[in-house]
Amino acid sequence: MMRAILVVLVVALTSCAGSKKAITAEQMMELEGFVRSGDFTFEAQWAFPRMSNGMVAVSNAGLLMPNSNAGRIDLLGNTNFITFENDSINTYLPYFGERQMGGTYGNQNVGIQFKGLPEDLIIKPNAKNTGILVAFTGLDGTESYQVTMDVFPNKKSYVTVNSSHRFPIGYSGSVRDNSKSKDTAETIFD
Repeated sequence: MMRAILVVLVVALTSCAGSKKAITAEQMMELEGFVRSGDFTFEAQWAFPRMSNGMVAVSNAGLLMPNSNAGRIDLLGNTNFITFENDSINTYLPYFGERQMGGTYGNQNVGIQFKGLPEDLIIKPNAKNTGILVAFTGLDGTESYQVTMDVFPNKKSYVTVNSSHRFPIGYSGSVRDNSKSKDTAETIFD
């Protein structure tokens, strides 16, 4: 029995380790060119809030959407995006978690939302050479967000948002080229 468990663990660990291989120099250049074009949108499929007593209580009360739990929220049907267009960023991500500082009274905006020029923008190969790291700071009034995005060659992406007012949250999803969707829209409406 112990030997079977050991074999299963070894197979699982080696298959996970092999899934994050370094990419070729050509793939890295193509991916970095795509990101540096500044014309793409990230859309999340899952949110990963920080586990806390509050999130567990919400989950136990049955208040989360189907296919969701305290550590992983299904975003199907929820509007969310980080859009890079030229030098600007437009962001709206739903937020699940706890605030560390209160918002303004009667505030209807509970998501992560900011628009404008990113501060401290970094675009470079990530530490494991498996994709491109995009990091920047966004501001919304008194709240600041440190955003880190890993973009991979298959256009999958993982985003982490650290806020000055809230617990951190992660998102997984994919990126799409905005220039291709514009070409399609122009063809349809011409």
